[in-house]
Amino acid sequence: MINWSFSIRDSELKVGTNIRSVQDDGLKRRIVVAARDNWVMYFSRLFPVCGEIDNKVEVLSISHRDIKLLKTTKATGMSPEHYKVLQSYSYVDVLSVKIVDESTLEFMVKNESLILFTEKASQVQALVNFFLVELRKDSNYVRAVKSYITDEKSLLNFRKGDVIKLLHMDSLEPGWQFGSIGGRSGLFPTDHAQLTVPPDYSNMKNATRRKSMISIEKKVISTGGSETIKSRISSSSSFTSFGGSTYLMTEFGMKYFREPLATSEKCIQLISLISYKYIFFFFFLQIPIQESLIYFTDKELSELGAKNFNDLMRFMGDQQSQKEEPERDFVQNMLRLCKEKESLQDEICCQLIKQVTDNPSRESCIRGWRALYIFLGFYNLSINLRPYVLKYLQEIVSNPLHNYQEVAKATEENLHRTMQFGGRRNLPSTLELDAIMKGRSSRRIAIQLPGELKHTARIKPFSIANDVVLEICSTLGIQDIEETKEFSIFAEKKKGRSMRPLRLEEYLFDFLLDDNSVNLFFHRIMWSEPFHFYNDLYVDVHYNQMLPTYLKGNFILPNNINEMEEMIATLAACQHKSGGAGTNPSMQEIKEYLPKTGATKLDVQSIQQQIVHQLNTMQQLKPIEAKIRFLTTGSSMSLFGYNIFTVKKTSNPQIPNPCLVAINQQHLIVIDKDTKDQLMIIPLKEIVTMCTLRPSETSKLPGVQVNYGSAGISRTFSFELKEARELCHTIAMILDTVSSHPSM
Repeated sequence: MINWSFSIRDSELKVGTNIRSVQDDGLKRRIVVAARDNWVMYFSRLFPVCGEIDNKVEVLSISHRDIKLLKTTKATGMSPEHYKVLQSYSYVDVLSVKIVDESTLEFMVKNESLILFTEKASQVQALVNFFLVELRKDSNYVRAVKSYITDEKSLLNFRKGDVIKLLHMDSLEPGWQFGSIGGRSGLFPTDHAQLTVPPDYSNMKNATRRKSMISIEKKVISTGGSETIKSRISSSSSFTSFGGSTYLMTEFGMKYFREPLATSEKCIQLISLISYKYIFFFFFLQIPIQESLIYFTDKELSELGAKNFNDLMRFMGDQQSQKEEPERDFVQNMLRLCKEKESLQDEICCQLIKQVTDNPSRESCIRGWRALYIFLGFYNLSINLRPYVLKYLQEIVSNPLHNYQEVAKATEENLHRTMQFGGRRNLPSTLELDAIMKGRSSRRIAIQLPGELKHTARIKPFSIANDVVLEICSTLGIQDIEETKEFSIFAEKKKGRSMRPLRLEEYLFDFLLDDNSVNLFFHRIMWSEPFHFYNDLYVDVHYNQMLPTYLKGNFILPNNINEMEEMIATLAACQHKSGGAGTNPSMQEIKEYLPKTGATKLDVQSIQQQIVHQLNTMQQLKPIEAKIRFLTTGSSMSLFGYNIFTVKKTSNPQIPNPCLVAINQQHLIVIDKDTKDQLMIIPLKEIVTMCTLRPSETSKLPGVQVNYGSAGISRTFSFELKEARELCHTIAMILDTVSSHPSM
C-alpha cells in the first residue's frame, strides 16, 4: 500500500505526512486539481530512451498534456536528484509517431523529425496515439503539413506547421476547406493540412517553474558585479527589441486573445473607424465579459478568468459592487487563484494591464496599478507575454509626463525580480495587504548584528535577503560583491528554537510575521576572504562573532602548553584592552577571558603574569586596535573559518558523544569535543543529498542525514542536534555558493 506523503506548498494545501489524515473531500479535490494543473510530471508515464548523437535525453515522459524529453540532474545543496526538462511538445505540435524498427521511434513534430531509441517503442507509440485520437475528437483545427502560397485573395496563405481554425461554409467543393489564421480567412486544399489538437494558450506557453527561470534570465539580465536591481533594469531594454517585433500589447492580443464574441453589443456600438479587435485588446472595458481574454480550451479556466475580470472591475470601482468588501479580499483571491491555476497567470496580468490602460478614473487606476504591482511580485510571466509587459512598463517609466510613472517603475522592478529569483512563495498576510493597498511601501525592521549591535533596515514587500546583506555590508565598508556573498541573514523564530540562514534570493516577507515573533540576524558563514578592517563597525562585527566561538573552546589551540598559554594570554590582554580598561585585570576577569580547554589544565597564575606583560606592550593600543590584534591572532588557530555545532549523538558508534561538527567551504569534519581530535571528514563536493530528521521516540532532538560518496560508493551519516535545520541550510548555502563560484 502506498503511503502518500506530500505538501502542495505552492497552493497552500497543507496535507501533512499521510493522505488518510485528510477528511475533507473538497480539500482532496483541490489537491488533485492543483497537482494536475501545476506539477510538471503529473501522472506521467516514464520510458527510458536515448536520442541520436549528441542528444542528452535519457527519459521520455508522456502525459495527458504533452510529451517531454528529460535528463537526470545531479543534486546540489538540499535538492534531491531530479529530472530536468530538455524539451516539451504539446500534442498540437505532434503530427505523428511511427515505429522505424523494433527499438526506434520517429516523431514528426512541427517542422522536424525526432528520432528516439527505446525497447518500449510499441508501448510508446500506442500511448501517444491514444492521446492524439482522444484529443483530436471534435476538433475544428488543422495543422498545415505543407505550405500553400497564392496570390488569389479568396484563398488562404499559410506555411508548413501553421495551425488553422476551420470555419463553416456552405457548398464547399470536394477537396477544399475554409479556415482562418492570424485574422485572415479563405479557402485552402484539404490535402495541405491534417486534423490536430485544438491549440490552447497553456500549451503554447513555454511554461517553466520559478527556480528553473533563473538560468534562462541570466542570458538577458547580467547578475555579475555589484549591480542593483535598478541598474539592471536600465540596461535590460535590449530584451524587448530583439526579433524585429515592436512588442505592443495589441500585438500579443492579436496573437493569443480569443475572438470577442461573448461580449455585449454595447461594446460593438463604440466602434467607428478603429478595428474592433484593437479596442478590445488595449482599452479598458466598462462591461463584464463572459469568457477569458486569452483562448483556453478548458472551459473551467475560461470561466474562472471571466469571473476574475468581473471581480477586478468591482474592485477597481468600474462596476458597482452589491456589497461592501475590503480591497484586500480581491487581491487575496486573485493571488490564491494564480497559485492553484498557474495557467491563468498570463490571463490575469493581461486583465490588470487592460483595465489600467486609458482608464479615466484616477482612483480606479491607483487600485489597478497596486494590484499589478503586487501580482508581478508573486508571479512570473510566460516567455510569450514577458517581453510585451516589459515594453509596456518601460514606455511608461521613460515618460516623465505619465501619471503613474513611479508605480510603473516599482512594478517593473518586481517583474525583474521574479524573472531573476522567482516570485514570493507565501501569500501576504491581511495586515501586509492592507498596508500595501494604502500606499505604505516599507516596514522598519531591526537586524541584529553580532554582539549588541543593530542595523535598522527599511524592508519593502519584495525585498530579498541579498538587498539587506548588501546594505549592511556597505555600512561595514565592503564593496566587493564576492566578499558580500560570505554573509547571510538568519531568521529566528520560537525564541531561538528554530533558526536558519536565508538564501540570498529569498524574500524577507516570506518569513516575517505580523506579530514580530521572527527576528533577523546578520552573520558571516564563509571566511575565504581575508580581513580588511575597512572601518570600526567592520571590526566590531567580526570581533563580536569570533569571540563567543573562541570562549566556548571551539578553536584548536597549539599543542605545546607554553605556546598555548602565550596565545591565551595575548588574546586575554586583547579582550581586556578592547573594553577600554586602564588597570590590570582581576583574577575573576581573567577567568572570563579564558577559553574552555577541556582536559587541558591551564596555569592561571602563569597566564596572569603574561597578561600583565602583554598589557604593558599594548599601552599605546586603542580599543579598536586591540580587537584587530585579537582577530589577526585568533585567525591563525585551527578551525577558524568553520561553522561549528555541538552534536549530541551520531550514527557512528565509534564516535564518542557529544562531539563537534565543523563545516567550511571544503569539508564537514567530526571532532572530539574534549581532545579536538579529528574523527571523520566528508568532502563537501561528495555530499549528494541531505535532509533533516524529526525527533524520534528515543530522542527528543531533530537530526540531519547526509548521503555522500564518490565513484559509485554511497554512504550515509546522521547525527542529532538542536540546530539541525540551521546546519542543514548552512551546508546547502555553502554548496550553492561554491558550485556557482568554483574558485572559492
